[in-house]
Amino acid sequence: MSTLTWSLIAVSYFLGLITLYGIWIFRKGNIVDASYKDGHKLGETEGFAKGKRIGYKNALKEIALELQERVYKMENHRRSK
Repeated sequence: MSTLTWSLIAVSYFLGLITLYGIWIFRKGNIVDASYKDGHKLGETEGFAKGKRIGYKNALKEIALELQERVYKMENHRRSK
């Protein structure tokens, strides 16, 4: 197999791992709970539905940022070898 094929396999593998890790974090609930509570507090003053939406959006943003940081660190670690 060519180098390009192995590269594509490696990239697909890592993207799959990152996706599974993101799902695991989301189901674990640490990030979701903290952000949901913030949104819920805001919801008490501005309406429950709006606070709930904001809480979930914040949780998803935090998950995305954490995954981006992990990918960035993984790429830098791979380059430094």
